[in-house]
Amino acid sequence: MSEKMVGLGTIVDVVAIIGGGLVGMIFQQFISPQLRRIVMQTLGLAVIFVGMAGTLSHMLRIAANGQLTTSNSMMLIISLTIGGILGWLLHLENAVTYLAQWFKRIFKRQNDTRFITGFISATIPTCVGAMLIIGALQDGLQHDPQLLFTKAILDGVTVAIFAAAYGMGALLAAVPVGVLQGGITFLAVFVRPWLTTAMLDGISLIGSVLIFAVGLNVLFELKLPVLNMLPALIVAMVYTLFG
Repeated sequence: MSEKMVGLGTIVDVVAIIGGGLVGMIFQQFISPQLRRIVMQTLGLAVIFVGMAGTLSHMLRIAANGQLTTSNSMMLIISLTIGGILGWLLHLENAVTYLAQWFKRIFKRQNDTRFITGFISATIPTCVGAMLIIGALQDGLQHDPQLLFTKAILDGVTVAIFAAAYGMGALLAAVPVGVLQGGITFLAVFVRPWLTTAMLDGISLIGSVLIFAVGLNVLFELKLPVLNMLPALIVAMVYTLFG
């Protein structure tokens, strides 16, 4: 395979998110409020099951005797509890909301009541997960963006659906994806020696739980402070060092 430009995977992912968002916004013009509500409910239900499947895949194990057992329960509880407290102390929810409000002013969308919800709801599924980290590391270290190309397809479809329900705010998930994923790609040489398989598994577990929480917010119109729980990803990584 010929060597590809470092960062190509992130560029393709960002373009896919923007493209998916534009497609979703076009379809939004033809969706009635009643149909939009149905889209949001079905989207919320789908996201719940995606998060649930990811969570259970990292918690359920088949023992040697054939019995189903659970694992990582303590890591999950400790990571979410400490991470939620840290996020609250750092005011992450307020910081991201402020960023979304800034985007609203820049793009003159002050009257768009779904803008912030769309931005937050689309950002978490596209930014949380081991696929982002592993793909960015492969792109940075091996110049192999194939995993990020796959992620780009998933992200494009995800954001298209969110944009159809929430509008332009979902499209701007491309910004945090570009910054976070691109940053890991270019810092890959320094980050990779510190990451273990257990850390990546922990990130996937906590990330899946956060995606599950996003689904609950969308389906039941709750206000779970998912953004304040983001430090749980780091807590999980630290936990694997001592757990």
